[in-house]
Amino acid sequence: MIEGVLFDMDGLLVDTEPIYHNANTEAIASMGYEPDDAYLRQCMGLSVQAWGEALYAHYGKDFPLDEMRRRMDKIRTRVFEEDGIQSMKGAKELLDYLDEKGIPKAVASSTPKEKAQYILGRAGLGGRFEVEVYGDMVKRSKPNPDIFLLAASLLGKEPEKCMGLEDSQNGIRACRAANLFTVWVPDLAPVTPELLSLADRKVDSLLDVITLLEELNRA
Repeated sequence: MIEGVLFDMDGLLVDTEPIYHNANTEAIASMGYEPDDAYLRQCMGLSVQAWGEALYAHYGKDFPLDEMRRRMDKIRTRVFEEDGIQSMKGAKELLDYLDEKGIPKAVASSTPKEKAQYILGRAGLGGRFEVEVYGDMVKRSKPNPDIFLLAASLLGKEPEKCMGLEDSQNGIRACRAANLFTVWVPDLAPVTPELLSLADRKVDSLLDVITLLEELNRA
């Protein structure tokens, strides 16, 4: 029986990963550096601190991280304000289903709290979760399991009785390390044998999670 569902946010609940990715590459290129598309995709799901460390590791310690972040945030905020933020296919339907079935849910995102709550609000998903855990609430972020373990604890559930929903490779690794029933809903992350081996199931959208929950809880 699945007794709780833990959601990643970016690329899983809200369609923000392409916006982040484009803002990152545009900001890096504007400073005279060559954006490494494949490497930046590998960094999806990292906390702000871990993401910065990854950029230093790739571009060197002289990389102007603070300036890059300022440019990226400016680009990203402009897109959010002009175009809005869309929820992912099936997000609202799945949340409604969980409410109907009385299955508690948590958002477990590496994004800092203030920024994450703004994004959820803009996407019409604010206030939909019994528990919210963000990257600035734990010492270690994804791919470490801390965010998911804290979310399960706050829901009052054992991790092995919870489902973790993720789109990124770092998130999938975190779910597996937390001993969750791990479901991969790919967004921008490429399908790889490693991720397929780590996930208990792969589905095409959050709509498919409704069917999966019916199957698991019926069994």
